[in-house]
Amino acid sequence: MITFRKILTLLFCGLSSLLLLSQNPVAEFYGNGNYPVWTDNIRWTNQINMQTYDFGKAGLKLPATDFQKFEFARDILYQQGGGVLYYPAGSYDFTNVPENISDGEAGRGLMLRSGVVILGEKPTADNAISGTLQPLTKFIFKTKKIKDINNNDRSIPVNWNIVGCIPSGSETLKDITNIGILWVELNGGVVYFGAEYPFSSSYSGGLGWYSNKASKGEWKTRVPDGTHPFDAFAAANGSFVGVGAGRIVMGCVIKNAVVGNHNIIQYAKEKYDSIAQSTYPYKFGARIGVYGSNTFVANNYLPKPDSCFKYYQTTAITQQDKCNQAFGNHRKTLIYDYGKAIGLDVNKCFLNPFGNTLPGYLAENVIIQDNNVYNHGNKGFEISGNWFLVRNNKNVRDYLQEGADRYGLGPGWELTLDGFYESVPGGNGCLSDNLSRAFDMAGKNGWIDNNFYNNTGSNPGNDGEGILWQAHGGMNSIWSFAITNNNGTSGYMAGYDVSHEGSLWAWNTTTNIGNYKAGTMTDVAIVSNTGNVVTTGNDVLTTCPTNSPAAPEAPVVAFEAEKKYVTISWTDASTNEIGFRIDRKDGTGEWKTIVFRPRKSAGSTFNEQIWRDYLYPKNINFQYRVVAIDCNNNNAGASPASVILNSGSTANLIDFSNTEFKILKDKIVFNSIENHPYITISDISGKILVREEIKKNIFSFQNLASGIYLLIFQSDIKTITTKIVR
Repeated sequence: MITFRKILTLLFCGLSSLLLLSQNPVAEFYGNGNYPVWTDNIRWTNQINMQTYDFGKAGLKLPATDFQKFEFARDILYQQGGGVLYYPAGSYDFTNVPENISDGEAGRGLMLRSGVVILGEKPTADNAISGTLQPLTKFIFKTKKIKDINNNDRSIPVNWNIVGCIPSGSETLKDITNIGILWVELNGGVVYFGAEYPFSSSYSGGLGWYSNKASKGEWKTRVPDGTHPFDAFAAANGSFVGVGAGRIVMGCVIKNAVVGNHNIIQYAKEKYDSIAQSTYPYKFGARIGVYGSNTFVANNYLPKPDSCFKYYQTTAITQQDKCNQAFGNHRKTLIYDYGKAIGLDVNKCFLNPFGNTLPGYLAENVIIQDNNVYNHGNKGFEISGNWFLVRNNKNVRDYLQEGADRYGLGPGWELTLDGFYESVPGGNGCLSDNLSRAFDMAGKNGWIDNNFYNNTGSNPGNDGEGILWQAHGGMNSIWSFAITNNNGTSGYMAGYDVSHEGSLWAWNTTTNIGNYKAGTMTDVAIVSNTGNVVTTGNDVLTTCPTNSPAAPEAPVVAFEAEKKYVTISWTDASTNEIGFRIDRKDGTGEWKTIVFRPRKSAGSTFNEQIWRDYLYPKNINFQYRVVAIDCNNNNAGASPASVILNSGSTANLIDFSNTEFKILKDKIVFNSIENHPYITISDISGKILVREEIKKNIFSFQNLASGIYLLIFQSDIKTITTKIVR
C-alpha cells in the first residue's frame, strides 16, 4: 500500500524546470496573517519568464509581438493548470496589434484564462498610499488620434486596452478562477474582470440601459460575451447569472487610462448622422473593474493624469422640466479627462438595472485596501460584497468646477454628465448628477475603516457624498456594517433612503453622518464622530453610555478549510455597548483588531453576531477575543481569550497524509478518501488531460494512451506529484 506521504519521494524529475521555488508575492508583501489565504491556490511556482523563455523552441512562429507572446504563453500555462506570466523589469509593447483586435467589435485585450496571473518585478518603491509606487515592469498600450481645439493630433486609448479575462472550453465567465495582475504599470490600459449575464445576440437587440443608444453606434453588430465593459449595459438581457472566484489586482499603477466611448454608445446619431467626432470617457467604465468572490484589490496607485486635453464635441441642452434632452447645433469645448472616470468598481456598478443581483452584490470575501485613487468628478470607489473590508484607501480629488483649470489647460470648458448632456444646477440624476462622490457602497457584513477623501461634489451638480449607501437593484438596506476612523473634508457619510439593519458609526470626521430622507434604523450607534448626526429611525444610540458594557459570552470558533476562513460567533450579554471589536493574537504576539461590528439591540436578522476571518495566519497558533466596547474603544468586557485554533493542524486542514491508495495498470484505488482532493493528469509537455475532484474510491485512467504521464494531487496545504507509466 502506498500513501501520499510516501509519494513525496517519487517526484518526477522532469518537473524541476517548472517547480521553481518561489513565494506567494501577496503573502511576501503583506506577511503571514495579513493576506488572503486563498491566494495560495495559485500556482506561483509554475512560471514562464517572458524575457528568457524560448518561444521559438516552444512552437511560436518568430518574430512575434509581445501580444502574440502573451497569448501563446498564457495558453501554455492554462493547459498546465495555471501559473505565472512573469515579466521582469522593462517595457513591453502592446501597441503592435491589428486594428480589428485592438479596436474592433470582435476584438480582445490581454485576456487571462483560469489560473493564469501576470506578475511584474517587485519594485523597491512599493507604497501606493504615499504616491511613491513605481513598478519596474511597464505595459505600453495602443492609442489612436483625435483632434484637440488647436487641430493637433492627440492620443487616446483604443477600445480593447484591457487586462481582462476570457472563458476556456466549456467555461463561461462565472467559471473563471484565480486570475490577476501584480506589480505592473499600465500606460493607457485598464483592468476589467466582468460578471456574467444572459446576453442578446448583438447590441442592436439588447434590453439593457444603453441598448437603444448602442444599436446606433459602431459596435451595433457586436456579439456580446461580457468581456468588455460595454457589454453589460448595452446588451445584457434579464437577470444576473454569476461571477467567478479568485481576483487579484495588487501593486499596479494605472496612468492616463479610461474605458473610452468612441462612437459606441451613440447619443446623438438619430439627430446628427454626420457627427464626425463622438468620443469621451465612458461614464460607467472604471479604471479597475473587478467582479468576483475571493477578491483582493490592494496597494494600487491611480495618479492624477498628465495627458488631458481640450477638444470640441456636439453636446445636448438639458431641459430642467423633465428628463429629456434637446440636441443643439453647437460644438462645445470639453476636456478629455482621464480623471473623470470611476477609480475602483468591485461588484457594483454594472449590477444595478438587472434582476436577481443580490448574489452579485453579496460576493464573498472582498478586500479593498491601501489604494490611492485620483478623481476629478465621478466615483473614487464603488464597492460591494459580503464579509468584506474597505480600509486605508485614499481618494484625492480636485473639485469638479465647470471651467476651472485643474490640468494647466486654462479655463473655458463645458461640464457634461457623460460627454453629451450638459450639466445644470439642481434637478435629479439625469440633469445634474455627475456622480462626484468618494465611496459608493452596498453589500453586507462590512468594515469601512481609516479611509480618506476630499473635494467631493460638482458645480453645476447636485452630488457630493463622501461615503454613501443608496438603493440599488436588489440592495435597499445597510446590512451589518461598521464605519470607523474615516476622514472626509467634504460630503456626508450616510445612507440615503435606505434602512439600517445594524450599523456602527464611530470616530469619523465629516460634515454630516447617519441617514437621509427615509428608512428604518435598527441596531444602530452613531457616536464619537465629528459631524452633525442625521437620523430617520428610533433604535439609534447617539450618546455614549455611562457604564461599561458586560462581556459577551466566549466566542465560538470554527474553521472552514476548503473555503479558507475562520468563523467567529458570539452572544451579546449587554445592553449598553456601542458595538463589538474582534481581536486576534498570532502566536505570542500582541492582540490586534481585525474588525468592528455593530451592536445587537432590537435583534435584526440581517445583523448576525458572526464574522469570518479570511486573513488568518498559517502554521502558528492563534486566538480570538470579542470585546463589547464603549465610546473610547476600551477593553472593558473583553471575553476570555480561551479559544485557540492551530491553523497548521492536520485535523483542521485538508491533508492527504491519511489517504491510502494503490496505483494499478489503468486506475487508482483509494482505501479511504478525506476531504476530496483534486487530481490532475498531464502529458510530459504539460498539457492537461484530466482535472477533477476525487469523489469515488476508484479513479480510472484506462482511456489514456501508452506513455508517461504526470500525476498531481492537490490540496489546500500541499501539492504532490508523481509519474505513471501506461
